[in-house]
Amino acid sequence: LRLLSGGAAAIRGIYLDAGDGALIQSYWRWLLVGTAPTDARGFSDNLRRPPAGAASPAARQFVAKIAELGAAIRSIEVEEAAMNDRLFQLYDLTDDERLLVQGG
Repeated sequence: LRLLSGGAAAIRGIYLDAGDGALIQSYWRWLLVGTAPTDARGFSDNLRRPPAGAASPAARQFVAKIAELGAAIRSIEVEEAAMNDRLFQLYDLTDDERLLVQGG
């Protein structure tokens, strides 16, 4: 497993079997999407405390629900990008104006 931040590997070289790997990946995704870390140390501590028992029904359900959440987030991001593009065209924004609106 690896954890990316801004496209760069923040954590890498974590080798787990498939069941534990899927559970920990889902747990990390949940931490990133479902919680608001208040400090780096607390977030780091949470990353090192994943749930145990990848074979349990609850763990399998958790992994499935986080996968659904990830798919929904990706769908929203695609739709948001398309909506922004349409608005940029509607207002006839230049590339520089688009970057300004996007915070770049």
